[in-house]
Amino acid sequence: MIVAGRADPRERGVLQSEQYSMSVRASVKLARVFLGDGYDVVIDDVIDPDTFERDWLAHLEGLDWRLVVLTPSLSEVLARSRGREKQVPEELSTAQLEACRRWPTEVCIDSSALSVEASLTRLLAVLDETPG
Repeated sequence: MIVAGRADPRERGVLQSEQYSMSVRASVKLARVFLGDGYDVVIDDVIDPDTFERDWLAHLEGLDWRLVVLTPSLSEVLARSRGREKQVPEELSTAQLEACRRWPTEVCIDSSALSVEASLTRLLAVLDETPG
């Protein structure tokens, strides 16, 4: 949600941590508005288990939520990143992917060879299999 904040999200520190926590709170509050009006909501972020526990879990209290983690191969992550306008340093992409691979395999989807449509089909299947 923050396009150009006061802290560079790639540089860990107090300001970056505060900014990220604020974006989590804002994301969940906005999601609650849409949910309250009957919409389904997806929040897209790079979230490892520790970050989820620390920054997200308490804010999701009272919601019927599910978690699905896309974990494509490193070569696919780097190829996709090179095709985007916003450039993420390869070492950061590598570290984020490794952190995300700590999630249990039952919530992970290797989307390396999947089209957007196939990824969505697999995501919906994982959601159906995951208790709320």
